[in-house]
Amino acid sequence: MNSIKKTIIVTKLQHPQIKKNTLRRSRLLKSLKEKLDRKLILINAGAGYGKTTLLSQFLSEIKIPYVFYHLEKTDGEMNVFFSYLTAGIKRRYAQFGKRTENILQKLKYPNKYLDIVAGTFINEIVEWIPNDLLIILDDYHNIDPSTYIDQTLNYLFKHAPPSLHFIISTRQTPLFYLSKMKARQEFFKLSSNDLRFTNAEIKKLLEDIYSIPLNEHELKILQKYCEGWITSLQLMLQSSADNIKDTFDKHYTLADMKTRHELQSDYFNYFAQEIYNREAKDVQQFIVDCSILEWLDPDICYAVTGRRDSKNILYDLEAQNAFLNRVSDNSYRFHNLYRDFLFSKLPVSRRKQMYLMVARYLFKSGQTEFAANYYLLAGQYNQVVAIMSKIGYNLTDRGKSDTVCSYIEKLPQSIVNHNPDVLMIYGYALMLSGYPHEATDNLMNAIKLFQKKSKSSTKLARAFYELASVNFIGGNDQLAMKWLRKALQACPKKKDITYAYILNSLGILYSRLGIKKYADAVESFKQALHIVKNYIKDESTEAVIYNNWAMIERKMGNLRTAYEKSSDAICLLKKEGNFCAQSGTAFCSAAWFSLQLGYLQQAYSVLTVGLDISKKYNDIYSQATLWRGFSWYFIESEDFQKAKEYLQKSIEFFHAKQFRTSLQTANRDLCLINIELGLLAEAEQNLSASWDIKKTRDDADAIELLSVEAELRRAQGKLDSAKKTLCYALRLAKKYGQMFETFTILLRLADVLHESGKIVQAEEFLQQAVTLACERDYGYRFAQVLRKKRWMIECVMKSEKKYVLSILSRARIPYHIVEISLFGNPTIHVDGKEIRPESWKTAKAMKLFCYLCTKRRKPVSRDELIDTLWPNASLRSGSINLRKAMQHIRQAFNETIRSDDNPLQYRGKFYTISPYFSVLQDTEEFMHTIDTITQSKQFTEKQRDDVIKAVALYEIELAKGWYDDWVEEMRSYYNKLYEKCLLILVDHYLEKNNCRESIVWLNKLITKNYYEEEYHKKLWTIYARLKKFNAIKQDFVALEKAFKKEMKAQLHPETIALYKSFIK
Repeated sequence: MNSIKKTIIVTKLQHPQIKKNTLRRSRLLKSLKEKLDRKLILINAGAGYGKTTLLSQFLSEIKIPYVFYHLEKTDGEMNVFFSYLTAGIKRRYAQFGKRTENILQKLKYPNKYLDIVAGTFINEIVEWIPNDLLIILDDYHNIDPSTYIDQTLNYLFKHAPPSLHFIISTRQTPLFYLSKMKARQEFFKLSSNDLRFTNAEIKKLLEDIYSIPLNEHELKILQKYCEGWITSLQLMLQSSADNIKDTFDKHYTLADMKTRHELQSDYFNYFAQEIYNREAKDVQQFIVDCSILEWLDPDICYAVTGRRDSKNILYDLEAQNAFLNRVSDNSYRFHNLYRDFLFSKLPVSRRKQMYLMVARYLFKSGQTEFAANYYLLAGQYNQVVAIMSKIGYNLTDRGKSDTVCSYIEKLPQSIVNHNPDVLMIYGYALMLSGYPHEATDNLMNAIKLFQKKSKSSTKLARAFYELASVNFIGGNDQLAMKWLRKALQACPKKKDITYAYILNSLGILYSRLGIKKYADAVESFKQALHIVKNYIKDESTEAVIYNNWAMIERKMGNLRTAYEKSSDAICLLKKEGNFCAQSGTAFCSAAWFSLQLGYLQQAYSVLTVGLDISKKYNDIYSQATLWRGFSWYFIESEDFQKAKEYLQKSIEFFHAKQFRTSLQTANRDLCLINIELGLLAEAEQNLSASWDIKKTRDDADAIELLSVEAELRRAQGKLDSAKKTLCYALRLAKKYGQMFETFTILLRLADVLHESGKIVQAEEFLQQAVTLACERDYGYRFAQVLRKKRWMIECVMKSEKKYVLSILSRARIPYHIVEISLFGNPTIHVDGKEIRPESWKTAKAMKLFCYLCTKRRKPVSRDELIDTLWPNASLRSGSINLRKAMQHIRQAFNETIRSDDNPLQYRGKFYTISPYFSVLQDTEEFMHTIDTITQSKQFTEKQRDDVIKAVALYEIELAKGWYDDWVEEMRSYYNKLYEKCLLILVDHYLEKNNCRESIVWLNKLITKNYYEEEYHKKLWTIYARLKKFNAIKQDFVALEKAFKKEMKAQLHPETIALYKSFIK
């Protein structure tokens, strides 16, 4: 297709210059300036009321930046409208509009994406324009009907910043939503009545501008019959030469005129004729010929009239004629009414000739689109067909589909119906204008014409390509769809293998178009499978369709369904005679689904069978693909060295054969393996090799590679970079509807944030992952992550305890969760089940396990355990007791969870908790709450509630009934933490001036540690604030008595001094 340059007519962005014989409309200008803060000013009046002149005067007097935009009929399409607005703003703010222009270029049908286009425009306004900006839309009525632009402006009125203001001049009232703007005083309107010249203004115009004095009677007559319509006044003034009183002296009076001409147009035509008659004959011919032009400049006037002095004529006319306005140095425009008057004088017989002259000039000067319009008026339809064939696609792709439709609809139907090229362009434009059925009809008519002419594969293929482009625009997908549609149309039998192939390919294409087409892809596969199973009985094709169906289910995140479809494919491919070239991909996919669901042995079996079949048929590509599948299996088994060996074999083959896509994904996997092995330099090389092939980072295929890149950055300690990459990958995964990738990225992002110390954000992302895991049955994969991430277990167990325990159980992995409650009577649960007291056999066994759990971050020696648990025993006796206690622990766990998994690990005379047992202790939860609060800069209401919960947790004695030295040491430590919590609450309520609540918590503190004088002193200070001096005295007396009796001591002098300061 030929490309054409987007044309911006600069003169449409320039307001007309103010003529010297123009009255300044002080009254109206004052109103406009006072209402300049409004979001919308509407100047709504009929033709000839001076709307544009008023705007020109207004713009010449204000200082704020503005954009003037004169609208024509072709401006009614959103692409054109925003292109002009953007071009206007860029004249003052050069950096503005890059994103808006980019959106307009990429969106084939911007009218469907109003919020995107207008939203981008608004965002750039906010970004680049710091102060007020005024947008003036002149002659808005020209784009009637203006549904798209009405909607666009309504959107801008609603969402634009307060600094953006609009002034719109129009003859008709637009369909704007004004009620809210009126209520908020954001709207102001000038009507025809406002724009009418008052008696004072008429008098001032005549006397001050034209030096024509009028008496009151003559002024009254003018006002009566002109009714303040400025155009009629200008016509009278110009037609009467030097003295308007000549008009009254003629044989007909203004009163007579009123009886003959009832409408304003009659006044206009009468006086316009007077002005016209004053011109020389050659000038009359010049302006009549030029009346076919919207815009006038010397070059185009010369092309139309043949007058080399066109520049001088235009200059003279503008100087003496009120109805030719200068827009720029060499550009002019007739007043609309005067242009209509002149055009009526152009003989019909000459019009087509004049149109043709304009068309040829425009075409020669490169203004092809505008030339098409004049060729239409000239009746040169073959030229229009040629132009549409040349630029029709380009115009449509630029968002001007309505314009293309308009040109073609003006052609005789007989020409359109017999020209397949025009039919194709018309169909394409109709689809982008929102008329897919009409588009299809025209494209099908084009196909029929091609088929009737000849069975030319080139023309017919082109027609199918255009039909495809109606539905799918852009890239290889569009090209693929072209051939699919061609094949579908050429295949009359709906139950043969060819049709099944087409449907299968159509399903693949839909799957590439994103989440909105996933359902269509599934439906296509269903139809194809129905044909193959019921009519064709072709198991090889059936297997291919099952595998492709599995792939789209995998994209949607439905791993269970994908596994089922993939398994069906493997069952067929394993049969003798059902071999398909490169079927190793199907076996590899089936293994991947099995691994994600925790079926490791099944995955290994599938890979082994696939490899055997591939070797049998010498399918080297499948073998290399399956080697990669084996690497996945060994990654899952955490044998990373073996995984690397298999993957390197695969990469060597892909590199030798230049299978670039497979090489890219294999390098991605190798990067992940090297990260696990700690070989970060090699991992960086793998990542670079993968990106060298992949190139783009903004499509669905980039998601997994971005995720691996983030893992490498994290391993390198670049947490900020890892977070940024994961956030971008997450946006892509959500954009393309890839739910499983979304789930895995959420987990990685949560872990990176947690490592960065952003605990709250980490927990939020983790909760999103939990939700997805529950909804999508990702339990096994989630359990594997939880097994390695203790903080995640602690977090999720708070809200999803049953779910965590259930997925760990169903995942069939040797991993268990132990919950220890030391506050109150000690209890231990494993996988949600309490280990009964009798299962421990002895209390020492339970104490031993608890002690190991408190020390689990480092191994504990045998000697330490004996000294702690059996301090008075000999080494031999202690060793025997230790062995027995260890045996009792194993028996208690095995009896409870019905598993031989040992919760203890013994290495080199040191004991520790097995890494396959995750321990959660209420004491650690208590400490975590304290740490979070003390590290926080602000004490929030939520933190207050957390402290209260922690206090409630501790109110029950630690390890009640246990009095071992190590327990007493812990008890003393947690007592201090408990007192710290109470003090935090006391101080919090004091800051809130809630003395009564402070006293409640302070009394709890005193009860816990009665002999701490500082607590009593704090209590007295609060009582003093409440004027409760008796309470101070009572507490002091009781404290002094307790010290003497129990402590055999006196209170500290400072304590006594404080008391005396309160009690005088």
